[in-house]
Amino acid sequence: MPESDVTVSAEFSPVIPAREPYIDESGAYRLGNIEYVEVDGEPFSITEDGTIGEKLDDVTLSYFDFMLRSDDTYQITYYTGPKIDGELVIPKTFIGKPITVLGNNDNNRLYESGKTQFSLVLNENITEIRPYTFYVLYVTEVTGDTSGLNKIGNYAFSWANGPGDYKIDVKLDYEGMITVGSEIFNHDVVSLRIKHASKFSSASFCAQHVDYIITDAHIYGNPAWSWADDHSSATATFTCTDSRCKHQETVDAIVTSEKQTGKITYTATTEMNGRTYTDTKETDREYFVGHSLSLNGDIGVNFYLDLTDREIADGAKVDFAWTVNGTEKTSSVTLSADDKYACGYKATCNVAVAEMTYDVTATLSIGGEVIKTDTYSVKNYADTILTSDDFRTKYIAEKGEEKYDQLVALVKTMLDYGSKAQLTFDRNTDALANGGTDYFTDTVNASDIASTMSNMTENLSSYGLEYTGTTIVYLTETSIRHYYTITDQDTFDLVKDNITFDGVKVGYTKKGNEIYFERRVSLPLIWM
Repeated sequence: MPESDVTVSAEFSPVIPAREPYIDESGAYRLGNIEYVEVDGEPFSITEDGTIGEKLDDVTLSYFDFMLRSDDTYQITYYTGPKIDGELVIPKTFIGKPITVLGNNDNNRLYESGKTQFSLVLNENITEIRPYTFYVLYVTEVTGDTSGLNKIGNYAFSWANGPGDYKIDVKLDYEGMITVGSEIFNHDVVSLRIKHASKFSSASFCAQHVDYIITDAHIYGNPAWSWADDHSSATATFTCTDSRCKHQETVDAIVTSEKQTGKITYTATTEMNGRTYTDTKETDREYFVGHSLSLNGDIGVNFYLDLTDREIADGAKVDFAWTVNGTEKTSSVTLSADDKYACGYKATCNVAVAEMTYDVTATLSIGGEVIKTDTYSVKNYADTILTSDDFRTKYIAEKGEEKYDQLVALVKTMLDYGSKAQLTFDRNTDALANGGTDYFTDTVNASDIASTMSNMTENLSSYGLEYTGTTIVYLTETSIRHYYTITDQDTFDLVKDNITFDGVKVGYTKKGNEIYFERRVSLPLIWM
């Protein structure tokens, strides 16, 4: 037969390109394919020059090795994909079945990737991480939903031969018992983020350091209270009862007080996590809270008392007693609402100039029942003014140094005059008011302080007056006199009955073209 052309035809399926494995939006693991071509329904590789290569037994592309477990779930035994930098996301399911375990059963690493660093992202299906799964791998953090993880094997995250500063941040939001193998964080510096309800069957982490960071609300017991010395404020410090946590939070409390006979009850109240906590302190009532003097006639020794309106209504009375040359002198004051000042109710006992060194005992009674006593003297007051650095500092801060110097001059003059009166009237001459101290060596006369007292007066030049001086008068009564010359009689006549000093109207005495005003001086309150 003559030779003739023979036509052979073959049909090839389209080339199927490679597709990377991926995890879909539901967390299921989807396999990819290596690139191949089908010939008569059989897969063949494609060579570099595009021709058909060898027949392929398997065209499945997977970055994980899977093992079906007896409980019909999958276990990832090895990672076969490219080096991981960033995140290694563990899928929830494979071929429709849950993936529950990471690591193989031969205590080998999941991946041989040297020093690659990655974040491990888990999901709620993962219940166990097998021993050595991430051994000497740079897992920097374990994130995702770890609520199903309840077992971690030996050396699971260890960096056994590391330098000791390998850091791993692990979040465990499992609330039950977590079975933990030995040395799971060997040599690591661990930030362990857990819930308070997470419990461990073993604490043998062998980590270089573990910081427990609690991710849910703290569990507090009763707080530790701290009070200010005067009970005016208080704080409550709450400590989390979890021994791994011990978080502390200090909050301010609201303090209220209730005055009862003989005591004050202070109550501190605060809230934490919707619960109210209180603490109470009781202190003895001081009642007598301060002292001052008034130079108004005799010397007024003022006792200030902390009393309630109810106690005033029940009949609060202060009886005074002091002994002069063997004879007891007494006076008394029944307090009323008119005696109330910002610093307390004031009860005044007037004493003679010659009685500055005598102790005055004040006895408070309410409704006829004796409540409290206090003892004070003019000398006590003067000693505080002249020797207390604390008083000097506070007074200068409030009034200025010039006012303090004037006060000292006034007190020294008062003591000098009191000493003279003691000698004149034979009153306690073994303890003179200005004796036994190094306050001053020369007698200070009233006229010596006129210049220092001058700016305690008002400028009355617009009233037809010209200031000429000040003296302190210690006669039968004690007073301060400010002297003026009348420069305009008509102007003075218009305003003479309305002149005040420091807002207080004072009387005056006129002798020819000269007048003087006598004014009351209340010396500073001393809290002692």
